[in-house]
Amino acid sequence: MQNLNIDESILDAYYNLTPQPATRDKISDSYVGRLNWFNNPFQYCVFDSYPLKHHYELLEVKIQDGYFTKKQIDKEEINFYLKEYSKGFKIGHDNFENDIVKTKSILFDDNTDYSRTIFDFATGSLFKGSGYPESYGGNKHILSGWFEAGKEQGYFYKAWYIILSHSSRFEKYFKKEKETSENEFIEHFIYGVECLYEMDIKANCIKTLRENPNLKNEHEFRDWFFAWFKAKYDFVNIEPEKGNRRIDLKIEDNIIGKKIIEFKGWWNDDKNKIIDQLTNYMTEFDKSGYVFMINKLSRGKRGDIVQKYENLISSSELNFVSWEEIPHKDTDYKYYKSTHMYFGREKVIYHLIFRLNK
Repeated sequence: MQNLNIDESILDAYYNLTPQPATRDKISDSYVGRLNWFNNPFQYCVFDSYPLKHHYELLEVKIQDGYFTKKQIDKEEINFYLKEYSKGFKIGHDNFENDIVKTKSILFDDNTDYSRTIFDFATGSLFKGSGYPESYGGNKHILSGWFEAGKEQGYFYKAWYIILSHSSRFEKYFKKEKETSENEFIEHFIYGVECLYEMDIKANCIKTLRENPNLKNEHEFRDWFFAWFKAKYDFVNIEPEKGNRRIDLKIEDNIIGKKIIEFKGWWNDDKNKIIDQLTNYMTEFDKSGYVFMINKLSRGKRGDIVQKYENLISSSELNFVSWEEIPHKDTDYKYYKSTHMYFGREKVIYHLIFRLNK
């Protein structure tokens, strides 16, 4: 597929339909494109149908492992129902506008734009794909649901075909979706900070440092937020390896994508390297990262680290571009956003400062 002139917010969503390789050592050296755009979601053509890549590969694994043989289903039956899937796929593909978009007029005429309906279907609000489902009960063949599954996949494929063919019509929805997911994550992160303030010493991470003024560690805060994010998102990992370095917290989810958080105490002598450390963890397609800075200093002029922190982050050695203070809704809490340029790409870092002492 040619990616020319298609906004990256659309391409990110498109390639996110199927798993992508985690590192470049899993792909050919000849591929120089973005890692998260490597696997084509519809790369397999099966009897003129286009299932999602991981759905078909899972089916292939089940066939090779003898899963269907144990259920007394032979290759001839599998091929028969694959053809039934293909029949359904063609019907879904050819009738998407009438069945889903609910119109018999030209899809993109001067008066009506059904792009929002198509966007909702393609991004999962309406489509509930199931790959190659199995049916039980009612004297039905175990693979009898493949026709309907193929029909749904035909709808889904056609929706994405329209989006990629008329991408300019859909940019506003995909860009807004991407912005919304970023804001949603920050809101949840700040809500965690608010809960910590309310818990005070009932939270071990606060109690431990309050009772041990000379103790200098961030891991209990990291562990607290591990549990916080784990309750909401698909995958949360503490200190996964990235080369010979380690990431404090990595969060991955179908809705928000990947988020990397570095927990740092203001007491650390290497806090001036925080941006370099975080951007080293980020891959070529990670545009943003997060810093949770813990301030143990008492309230007062000396304890207000915001200006000092901004001066630290604004260093030319950190490829600094801009700094922004962002108020959180109608509260006195503020978080910060800095932009840095690395290897010709802008990296955005969000900073949340946590004051330990009242």
